[in-house]
Amino acid sequence: MESGEDAITFVDDTLLLARGKMLAEANDKVKGMMEREGGGLDWVRMHQCNFALDKFRVMGLTRQGRQLLQGQTKQGQSNDC
Repeated sequence: MESGEDAITFVDDTLLLARGKMLAEANDKVKGMMEREGGGLDWVRMHQCNFALDKFRVMGLTRQGRQLLQGQTKQGQSNDC
């Protein structure tokens, strides 16, 4: 794991945690955790398993005092993943 990254697994559930100054940075970290050598996709191939992509969820948490609605932007960035 790199700085600002963590993973928790229980039976067949996995939670990837990533911290960044902006949501885009945290999203890039999660993508890297899946795609890099030894990451989630390598684990799947090695164990002959599949991820249920329809069960994937992304939750972006900020220190903002108000909620951003889907598609709404803050400081020129989209909150779409």
